[in-house]
Amino acid sequence: MDQSTETSQPNSQLIKIDLEKDADGKQKILDTKIPRVAVAAVREVKGASGTRTEKVVLKKYDIEGFNVHQVDYKTILREFQNLQYLMHENIATMKDSFWSFSEKGTLNHVWIVTERMDFKLSDFFRTAAKKDDTPTPAPRDHRHLSSMLVQILHALDYLHQRGIMHRDVKPDNIGLSKQFDLKLFDFGVARPINDMKDLTEGASSPLYLPLEVQLVEQYDWGVDIWATGLVALDFLNHPFYPASVNSKPKIKQRILDVFGVPGNKYKEFFKDKLIHEKPRDGIFNAFLTTACTRLGPALGNLNEENFQDLLGKMLCINPRRTLARELLEHKYLKAVNAGRLKKAKEKANQCKNTLDDHESTQNERDKETLIKTLKNFSTQL
Repeated sequence: MDQSTETSQPNSQLIKIDLEKDADGKQKILDTKIPRVAVAAVREVKGASGTRTEKVVLKKYDIEGFNVHQVDYKTILREFQNLQYLMHENIATMKDSFWSFSEKGTLNHVWIVTERMDFKLSDFFRTAAKKDDTPTPAPRDHRHLSSMLVQILHALDYLHQRGIMHRDVKPDNIGLSKQFDLKLFDFGVARPINDMKDLTEGASSPLYLPLEVQLVEQYDWGVDIWATGLVALDFLNHPFYPASVNSKPKIKQRILDVFGVPGNKYKEFFKDKLIHEKPRDGIFNAFLTTACTRLGPALGNLNEENFQDLLGKMLCINPRRTLARELLEHKYLKAVNAGRLKKAKEKANQCKNTLDDHESTQNERDKETLIKTLKNFSTQL
């Protein structure tokens, strides 16, 4: 697809994307042979100060390829519903959406348009890891690590306070800018925290799910805190799981081997589900000590001891893990978090009494969404 053209959809902003023509010479939005794909694009936004462009991602869903017995419809509906209302500087913003019908008159494609980041966090990790096995490995900077954790935790705090758990926090689902600004994306498996039927162990990436999910126990926002702790280990290129751990039974055993199994076998949390496990000591402290050898020099409270203490609160067997907002007040993160809040306050003061074009577009979109929702589910007086 090498032809760049412009197309507009009703009630949506102008999108510049690559187009191709079918056998009849009619332009198609995207190659329909690709069942599901995210495509880079450029979006034109018309505002009071003129027209500007911004980089976006178009996530395409092939509705015709959905299986009625699978959860595809539920996944796209959740992502669509969540992204419409989530507005936070550490969460990827939904810019627009549009859909199309097939020649049979049935819904065949849906696109969700979100802002585009420069990299994924996993790209950053891979680049940093390339030097680890060289004669001059580059130590990881405490400032980068603390900034990463503060931004992820702010996104999670925003979600958790609104009764949402992401359930798929991992480096591939975190966008990164050249200025080291992070944004969480991919809300296809996000769920309400108070969903008492939520016992799905295969809801997201098994390697980033805690023991309670592996045991098919009730879980809540704590799954996101656990996953963030594993992301911190990925930052150090010291992942929690060796490459040989490639199945759910092995994941469970790895967790138990690292944390150990006490004499009561965690009955307080998991009843008798671990009754057949042999009691044993864990290696968690030794594991963390090895992971921290990749850290650079300490900078005040940004030191190995505080980091290990923080990680111990995130990676714990007890499903009732520390809240994101409480972790932000931890000694390892407090100064970085305070600096971030100060900058946010200064920015808010500068923008007081004004709305930029982006915010104005968001407000208009939300107004249209509200009206449509009211028409579908409410009665007009």
